[in-house]
Amino acid sequence: MSCGGNFSKAEFDRLSRRKEELREQSRAGQELMAQLVQELLKTQREVADAERRIGVLVRRQEQMADREARALGELEAPDEPSADVAVMDVDPFCWDDALFEATIFSDPSVPLDDVVGNFEQTPG
Repeated sequence: MSCGGNFSKAEFDRLSRRKEELREQSRAGQELMAQLVQELLKTQREVADAERRIGVLVRRQEQMADREARALGELEAPDEPSADVAVMDVDPFCWDDALFEATIFSDPSVPLDDVVGNFEQTPG
């Protein structure tokens, strides 16, 4: 803008208003960016936590599959006996074991009718 040597109060006020509008736009933009940065950081933490939990679940699944394969004899047994490998007892239904009910009845793959209907609990 060129100045012809004449000071115009109206033009000065118009420029001042425009300057304040631009400053307000700048402040609003900075506030929005700060909010977006906070959201981005929160989302990054949530994603990192989810990825960490996925890794834990993948490791658990791999361990379960490994134990199952070893139990079925599909993998070479380790040099030393492991607590991970289950050995079936001659009498698989040990009614005196307090964990028996919690274990057998918490497994959704075991039909309750097969367990309850076919075996009677005998006092020991």
